[in-house]
Amino acid sequence: MATSIAIEAQSKTAEIHCGPAPCKEKFLELLENFSVPRCLFQMADIEAAELEEFGFNRSTGFFWEKKTERKVDKITGVKAKEIFTSLVVGEILGKMATANMIAIHSKVAEIHRGPICREKLNGMLDEFSIPRCLYLGIEQIQEFGFNRTTGFYWIKQEKKTERKVDKVGTTYFDTQLTAFIAPRRVSKITGVKGKEIFLSLAVAEILVGVPESDKVKFVSTTGIYRVHSIATFEPTVVGIKTK
Repeated sequence: MATSIAIEAQSKTAEIHCGPAPCKEKFLELLENFSVPRCLFQMADIEAAELEEFGFNRSTGFFWEKKTERKVDKITGVKAKEIFTSLVVGEILGKMATANMIAIHSKVAEIHRGPICREKLNGMLDEFSIPRCLYLGIEQIQEFGFNRTTGFYWIKQEKKTERKVDKVGTTYFDTQLTAFIAPRRVSKITGVKGKEIFLSLAVAEILVGVPESDKVKFVSTTGIYRVHSIATFEPTVVGIKTK
């Protein structure tokens, strides 16, 4: 379900190709253009699979494949190859896709550097009713940019940081973070991951006041979500580390 929704959202401005031969050609072309080694993918499976559709949203770095094959891992019983396979290039290319997004939105954005970045970040959070305590794990901000027209913003910090919150888990902040902000909502987040026990998931969306006014809902890229009390994230109950 989450994969289908992601594809539907990204397909509106994506290049879409159909048929085994065109799909394979475009997929290999994508890897070459972004200098991604083919060895990162199981090329034998790609050769054997009947690719029905291949799509690539160049502005966000998101791509997907639709295959006719379905395989099941005999050891765990978990599906290893879904009919819909979607991958966010940012997971492989890291900061490349993020840099592209920043370049696109920076043309008409407010950009600040140095100590004033924290003040500007807090001002934006207050304006859109997003609790500041959710961003306390971000330290030593070097650059903050905000495109008020699109709601896109980015943060560059000196080092990766970790923030441990009691009864919640650990949140990891990359050196570059991006997202779109709206009243009581932050969406399409990159550069943030949450970890519970052994499970680490990329955070895609934050909803403030859901399902209750004193709650905040975190949604991962896979659709898994957690709801916590906003008060839990206040600085008296957290620890911050830098890498």
